[in-house]
Amino acid sequence: MHKLLKYIPNRHVIHLDLKGVPPKVSYLRSVFPVFRATCATHLLVEWEDIFPFCAELKSMSALNACAKQDVKVILNRAKEIGLEASKFGAHNSSRSIMRV
Repeated sequence: MHKLLKYIPNRHVIHLDLKGVPPKVSYLRSVFPVFRATCATHLLVEWEDIFPFCAELKSMSALNACAKQDVKVILNRAKEIGLEASKFGAHNSSRSIMRV
């Protein structure tokens, strides 16, 4: 058998695209264990306009943006069940933008 056919990556990433109408936090909390049960190791969250920007970037947030507490709950829940949460794109500096 060809070597590439035997390759199984160490990282299994779930990509959440939360643009537009994001799912409720309670729903996300309930599906994270399912992600983990499918051998997922990482969670890539693409917040886009639902990220709760503050200060001079506040106008970039949509009217239905997540609350700061929702972001904390999502990231903490992922960590609790062993999913390493990765930040997407410009949000790598989310601590300074959101002041978590």
